Amino acid sequence: MSIMCQENKVSATNPGTSTPSTLVRTTSQLKTLVRTTSQLKTLVRTTRQLKTLVRTTSQLKTLVRTTSQLKTW
Repeated sequence: MSIMCQENKVSATNPGTSTPSTLVRTTSQLKTLVRTTSQLKTLVRTTRQLKTLVRTTSQLKTLVRTTSQLKTW
């Protein structure tokens, strides 16, 4: 009878409860997610800056071309 009770105790674990190892793994995954999200924000900011740089470079090329045309007048 005691063996059956022990078996019942073992098999009666609630699947909704987290073991410490699961909690540690989930916490680690959340930290990775936060770090990845931060990196994505940096990537978005850098991409915006690159777009601005490309636009500015294009405007500078236009300015150089215009200046060159003015010199030929």
